[in-house]
Amino acid sequence: MSPKLCDPAQCTGCGACRNACPHDAISLTFDEEGFLSPKIDSKLCVDCKRCENACPNLNPPQLARTADPTVYACWSADADVRAQSSSGGMFSVYANHILARQGVVFGVAYDEKNRAVFVKVENVDELKKTRCSKYVQADVGTIYRTAREELEAGRPVLFSGLPCQIAGLYAYLNKEYPNLFTCDLICHGIPSPILFKKWFESLDEQYEQRLEGVDMRAKSQNATEMSIALTLTGDESRTYIPWSQEEADYVGQYFMTNVSLRSSCGQCQFATVPRQGDVTLGDFWSLGLHVPFERRDEIPRGVSVNLINSAQGERLVEQVKDDAVWFERTLQEVKQGNPSLTQPAKLHRKRERFVRDSVALSYSELRRKYFNKLGPTFLERVQARIVRRFRKIVGKPLRQKIARLFGGGSE
Repeated sequence: MSPKLCDPAQCTGCGACRNACPHDAISLTFDEEGFLSPKIDSKLCVDCKRCENACPNLNPPQLARTADPTVYACWSADADVRAQSSSGGMFSVYANHILARQGVVFGVAYDEKNRAVFVKVENVDELKKTRCSKYVQADVGTIYRTAREELEAGRPVLFSGLPCQIAGLYAYLNKEYPNLFTCDLICHGIPSPILFKKWFESLDEQYEQRLEGVDMRAKSQNATEMSIALTLTGDESRTYIPWSQEEADYVGQYFMTNVSLRSSCGQCQFATVPRQGDVTLGDFWSLGLHVPFERRDEIPRGVSVNLINSAQGERLVEQVKDDAVWFERTLQEVKQGNPSLTQPAKLHRKRERFVRDSVALSYSELRRKYFNKLGPTFLERVQARIVRRFRKIVGKPLRQKIARLFGGGSE
């Protein structure tokens, strides 16, 4: 009897099953929607069930995490690090600390074929490639095995990834390590590597110089101006493209509308508090909007939201206190601008058709079919107008009473 992995619709592609298989009978291959999913080679499988035991969907790791984390708005004290990061540069703050202790850092970078993959970093120069948002599913490969080897050798390890990937790491390890520090990211969801590859190649064709790299959320003038930055061969400056332009439709339209996300993103069990990582990082989108913030002038430069979820996370923060600027805030303020912190993505109504087309069609064909055609229907616009009108009429106190009556808590 072959092992039974989790339902494909719930699979996140975290790769824990692949890493756990002692006979390498499992590989991550592209499924019909272009996402990396496990495939079992029956000729190699001995039905040891280690893959089942390591699946975080089937066996969620039991972690000592708090439902009431300490929350900070913060940024790196190093202006250059902050400028080169998507938000406040806090990942680099933690990573530099681990590296200074002769430790090792695991994160996501683009390889020589411009694929997003997990890598091991052992010096500051290598760390640069793991900065900035990637907005694509990264190939885990056998990185959990490498992390375990470093942990067993006694080296300090910082592992950064999406909540499902951190859960996959812990489920695979099935053991606590005092030298392991984990950082999960507030995740909007993941598009497929197939879609990313087609989009990247379409950009490459537009320029006479070879396209060497892409920064999905570059700071051209400030952190709140959404644009991508292209690095071209022999070009000392970068080319900036606003998310609203057609060339940036991969992120500005398909990612942001949730039409390109993996099916499991719509029912993610890891989009919740308590979190998976010792610390949680993301953008503090709602900072200063509802609660006054004394340093509003810093927001355009990029500010990270930082949740401290465990005793291990507290120890890590204490060790880097002097390397960053910290302002304590509240979890409620974070939720107002980061719904992905506590709830799965709401998938677009055309999601299933789009992801299949993203595999079957060329990128130019996909763009002609979907660009500027993913907005709300007439009925959805009417419904949204009714909801806004209702909220205005009843007011916040009555809305809170209604929410409590139906078990929804307060806003």
